[in-house]
Amino acid sequence: MIPRFQQVLCLWLAVLTLTARGESSAFVEHPVSPWLNRAYQTDAGLPDISITGLAQTEDGYLWVATRGGLLCYNGATFVPLPPGNLPSPSSRTVRAIFRDALDRLWVAMERGPVFCMQSDGLRAFTVENGLFTQRVLAITGEADGTVWIVYPTQLRKIQDGRVQPVKLPAAIPELGSMLATSDSLGNVWCARNEHLIQMRGGVWQPEIKMGTPITALAAGAGSNVWMAAGNTLYEVSPGCPPVAVTPLPTNAITRLLLNDQIGRAHV
Repeated sequence: MIPRFQQVLCLWLAVLTLTARGESSAFVEHPVSPWLNRAYQTDAGLPDISITGLAQTEDGYLWVATRGGLLCYNGATFVPLPPGNLPSPSSRTVRAIFRDALDRLWVAMERGPVFCMQSDGLRAFTVENGLFTQRVLAITGEADGTVWIVYPTQLRKIQDGRVQPVKLPAAIPELGSMLATSDSLGNVWCARNEHLIQMRGGVWQPEIKMGTPITALAAGAGSNVWMAAGNTLYEVSPGCPPVAVTPLPTNAITRLLLNDQIGRAHV
C-alpha cells in the first residue's frame, strides 16, 4: 500500500489534474521523479469532480469535501459519509473543511450548519447557536482548538462548544469580503480590503494598512504569513512592515496561496 503521505500527494495532484485537464483516471509516471500520481473521477467513487477541500486526520485518513458530499479515503477506496450521519443538512455540498489542533474535523455545509466530528461523536452548530446562513468561505483555528468560521462579511468563533461573535477593531472597515488564516503557531490573521490584523494572545495587534486590496492570505514559516496585495507577494512578520517578495502577474487576481514544506510560496 502507498504510504499515507504519498496518498495525500497523489490525491492532491489528482485534484489539480481534474481541475485543469479533466482527464480520465490513470496512473502517470514521471521519468525524473519517484512519484506516481493518479487522477480520480466519478468512476473511482467520487460523487462529482468538484473538490472543495482536503484534510487529513492523525489516523492517516484523508477527508475529501465535494459538492456531492463528504468522503473518507482509506488508501484504496472513497467511502461516502452517509447523509443520515449529518443531522438535517440543507444540501450535500460541503463548502469548507478543517482539521483543528485537537484533531477534530470541522465541516461547513452549503448555507447550513457546521459540523464538528470527533472521537466521541458529532455535534452540529446552526443559526440557533449563533451562526449565519451565509456561505462559509473558510474555517481556520487557534492553537488551543478554538475554531474561526469565515463568512463573506462576518466572523464567528467556536470556543469550548460555544459560538461567539468576533468584533473587529474600529479601524477595520465594516464592508468588504473577509479573509482569514492561521499561522503555524496558531495565531489568526484577518484581512479586509486594504487592512491586515493579527489576533495574538486574545488581543488584536496594531493593523497594517496596504495601499491596495489584499486578495489572499496563507500561513508561512513560524509566525509569518504570505499575503497577496495588488500585484505583489509579501511576507509579513508580527510587528514588522510587510516585505515585498516578488511581483505577481498583472493580468490576474491572486486568490490562493500555499506554503510548502520547505518554505516556498505557491500562487
